[in-house]
Amino acid sequence: MKTITATLLLLLTSTSLFAQSNSVIVRVAVPQYSGDRASVAGEGDLPFTLSSNLGYGIGFAHSFSPRFSAAFDVMRLNPDVRTTVDGVRLDAGSMTMTPLTAIARIHSRYAYAGAGVAYVTTGDLRSDDLDLTGIGSVSVDNELTYVLNAGLSIPAGKSMHIDFDARWLPMNVDVSSAPGRGSLKFNTLILGAGLGWKF
Repeated sequence: MKTITATLLLLLTSTSLFAQSNSVIVRVAVPQYSGDRASVAGEGDLPFTLSSNLGYGIGFAHSFSPRFSAAFDVMRLNPDVRTTVDGVRLDAGSMTMTPLTAIARIHSRYAYAGAGVAYVTTGDLRSDDLDLTGIGSVSVDNELTYVLNAGLSIPAGKSMHIDFDARWLPMNVDVSSAPGRGSLKFNTLILGAGLGWKF
């Protein structure tokens, strides 16, 4: 009987602690892109670049214990895209990217590291340069990929914390346009800083 009572008390205490182990965080994000490569059927590889425009995001995290947590985030990135076709530098417009991530994390005092999945919705590419070259709008598919994560969460008072976060996710999205189908391959490193509220 004592064992059952002790177990119930432990569960009730744990549940109470869990109710206090949630946080919401707002982030500013600076993305960095690498390994940029575009390919179009019949054209082979084409060079292209993505600009590191400032992004933003919001997330929710639940701590199961001081060492384990799960984080769910949505971010908004809007890089400008440029490419070169037949030696001519083209402005390909902006590609809106919205990564939705779910990450399992391990904590050690203020530091954490984790991995998870990311579903990235993307917007189509449109620009005057693409129209003038006969390419027209470029339809960009969404992407399901993995994400690696590391960061620091530093207390800033009783219920606030400052968060420094890095996420890396590879992208290989299919595209289609008037010349045919192709793909965009690039890696995205998202460096973020945010302010969180624990409740």
